[in-house]
Amino acid sequence: MLWLIFLVLLFAAVISFNQYIKNRKKYKAGEMGETEIYQMLNQAAPRSSVILRNLYLPTARGTTEIDLLLLSRKGIFVFEIKNYRGNIYGDERYNEWLKVLRNGKKVPFYNPVWQNEGHIRALLRLLPEINPRVVYSRIVFCGSSEIKRVKIKNRRVQVLKDTDLKRKLKWKLRFSFNKFSGKEPALFERRLQEFTNMNGRVKRKHKKQVKSLK
Repeated sequence: MLWLIFLVLLFAAVISFNQYIKNRKKYKAGEMGETEIYQMLNQAAPRSSVILRNLYLPTARGTTEIDLLLLSRKGIFVFEIKNYRGNIYGDERYNEWLKVLRNGKKVPFYNPVWQNEGHIRALLRLLPEINPRVVYSRIVFCGSSEIKRVKIKNRRVQVLKDTDLKRKLKWKLRFSFNKFSGKEPALFERRLQEFTNMNGRVKRKHKKQVKSLK
């Protein structure tokens, strides 16, 4: 009887360890994608701009995390970074998108446009004086993923590969009209600083919240 209990416990431990390794790999892949885009923004954005990383903003259910935020005179850009493999299919109208792996396996994931809309709503609650029309959503796919068919009609939303981001962002920052004064990005930064560099407790609580929603 004892050996049976031991086998059950061992089996459970192996499953837990494998899940831990899998989650750790996902976390590292996400971090690598964010770092890549962060460095790209530093190169593309004007000096008057401000870049914030990993903001944990309050919501009715807890917190929501913005991967990267660019505060510029041309507008505010909210980035959701996806470091995925496979071909990406999606439509802004539908709850689920698909990534299709090389072996043909279809993996659904939550609509990142909707996900980023939640981030933007949380941001606008903290900065209510900002016109939503000057806030832009950018969904960026990194890694070996390919955007095969994605339908987007909203002009303030772009879904693109990391390889196209720098060129398109530079064009937007160079040729669009100013939406803010030269001092406003820094003012917004000061009001948002308290939501960056959160302690481990906040991050763990956020991860638990995300897991429960999945």
